[in-house]
Amino acid sequence: MGSVKNISLVGFMASGKTTVGKQLAKKLGFEFVDTDDLAEKLEGRTISSMFENSGEEYFRDVESGILGEVLSESGKVISTGGGIILREENIRALRGNSIVVWLKASRDTVLKNLKRSEDKRPLMKQCEAEERIDAILPPRLDKYKRAAHITVDVDGKSPANIVSEILFNIKKI
Repeated sequence: MGSVKNISLVGFMASGKTTVGKQLAKKLGFEFVDTDDLAEKLEGRTISSMFENSGEEYFRDVESGILGEVLSESGKVISTGGGIILREENIRALRGNSIVVWLKASRDTVLKNLKRSEDKRPLMKQCEAEERIDAILPPRLDKYKRAAHITVDVDGKSPANIVSEILFNIKKI
């Protein structure tokens, strides 16, 4: 594992990036970082507040800046926000400075996970969860696919199984 600089997890909200990321980091002896948490610390406010008061573009600027900083170091498992792949520069930075793993979750898995979490999900407050997922997930699929070195289908799998699958696939790179 010495040649691996960083591992970045991408995927839609509630696909398991934080849960899997923490376990993966522990297994590898890497530091776990969450770009959404870093954005909130930097700004001193929630992501929802950034969206509501400053707009999505502002948040995406903050997010891109944090990503660049995090990727300049090594030995990290990085859990990214679900929309980080909306900017091409972020896809290039991710692919250039980490092994990118797409945690691919079906709509049903996302809905099930959303029901279990009361996380920071600013885009979910705008309308019913199912309608919102149907509106924002499909256009992102190609970007997740293009960003990823490895794709792991997470449906019906435990976080431990997902971590094992990631480690297995990293060895093949």
